[in-house]
Amino acid sequence: MNNEQKLKEFWENRNNFKPLIAKSRAWSLDSFAKDKRRVGLIYKIKDPLFTDKLTKINDKLSIFDCYNPFPKEYFHVTIKILGAISNEEDPSDYTLNEIDDILLNLKTKLTWIKNFKANVKMLNLFPSVLFAQIEDDGNLEELNRIICETNNIVTYPERDLENYIPHIALGNFKNDNVGDFVKAVKKIRNMNFGSINVDLINLVKVDITTPVPEFETLEKIKLGE
Repeated sequence: MNNEQKLKEFWENRNNFKPLIAKSRAWSLDSFAKDKRRVGLIYKIKDPLFTDKLTKINDKLSIFDCYNPFPKEYFHVTIKILGAISNEEDPSDYTLNEIDDILLNLKTKLTWIKNFKANVKMLNLFPSVLFAQIEDDGNLEELNRIICETNNIVTYPERDLENYIPHIALGNFKNDNVGDFVKAVKKIRNMNFGSINVDLINLVKVDITTPVPEFETLEKIKLGE
């Protein structure tokens, strides 16, 4: 099943929508214990005009008690969740030396990948978030694949490779009283937000102990011209 079919299926299931409540999830990967630092690769949305369009959607939907809109500073595209940096308790974690090696390999690989534009349009629903869909001829999927094939990278089958769906999360859910919220999303879902220029990937440290995860940029990787 390709991404277009998956997105269609997510939307068609909206009437049976069972949200994951934000306070009970926080990335349920086994190695993501709360006392560890996690790292990931993201494209951060930089254009203020673009983030304003997303914020206007959140403003309209913030009247619903079930919905927790994300602030504009959060808007991003996750390209690859890497995992946890070692605290010497779990041998499956990354050491700092391994992160350095991964960065060196990616900087070499990704300079051969030209920057590209991606169109962002239409709203949709994962159980975890409301999101804006991305259409980019598979470029972000290719980035995810290249990163997954890099030495020492851990692949998560539920969210990488054939299960990777590029998107921009707009907010998550505080309770499961979502009936009217889903109806409101349907009325405004056919939005065209414009395009983003994916030219730079941020290696970030993520704090998922908060309702809205916070990112700290550790390093930047430029794509080719």
